[in-house]
Amino acid sequence: MAFQGREYIEYAEHLGDELQNLRANNKEHLIQAAYRSIVSRVYYGAFLEVRQFLGLEDTNFKNSAHLEIGNKITSANRRIGNALSELKRLRVKADYNKKGDVAGKDITSAIRNANNIINFLTK
Repeated sequence: MAFQGREYIEYAEHLGDELQNLRANNKEHLIQAAYRSIVSRVYYGAFLEVRQFLGLEDTNFKNSAHLEIGNKITSANRRIGNALSELKRLRVKADYNKKGDVAGKDITSAIRNANNIINFLTK
């Protein structure tokens, strides 16, 4: 079976469960890395699912695939487009903003948005 983007989301949720192990094993310094990894995987999981839903897996984009897919899903469903846009914002924060922390609320928001996207795409 081909890899599904939602497997990234499931894995990210598993990483969230592992946070307790980090705390219990005195690995607090790794929590920020775990938070950032979770947000990044959740975004890419949702992005891949949207790309597949739109039938664009094998498309070569003139511009950024992320921008074009975001625009196409927003045109099809503004609520889902906004959820993907928020996930992308959180992913950029997690991957590139090293001065600010990714918080637990960011993970909660990312997972909620990703699950909303998956639920919409699979109904």
